[in-house]
Amino acid sequence: MMERFIKISYTGKVKDTGAVFDTSDAKVAKEEGLEKKGRVFKSLPLVVGAGQVITGLDEALEKLSKTDPRNAELVKLRYFAGLSLDQVAKIEGISRRTATRWWTYARAWLHREISGSRDFF
Repeated sequence: MMERFIKISYTGKVKDTGAVFDTSDAKVAKEEGLEKKGRVFKSLPLVVGAGQVITGLDEALEKLSKTDPRNAELVKLRYFAGLSLDQVAKIEGISRRTATRWWTYARAWLHREISGSRDFF
């Protein structure tokens, strides 16, 4: 298995509002008021190669986006952006409790899609 490292720079924005919620760029962080004491803004290393991605995740997320876009967006914010449920709730304009319900449902739905199991729905 051949693996390699690449460096990525990113700026994460909320789809509907364009509000920046995370970035690796120090200039963007300063402009958007995201600077935090001790946080270093720089390109991040990423491992690329076999076994580094959950097989079927992209396809399952695409399918979820078509049937339930709000849950798909929540998954993207949690899984890819690494946001907490509190942060997601604030961005989505929902309660923490609702965010938790959506997250629980989305995780179960994705598990079913990726594993092919129909046992728990």
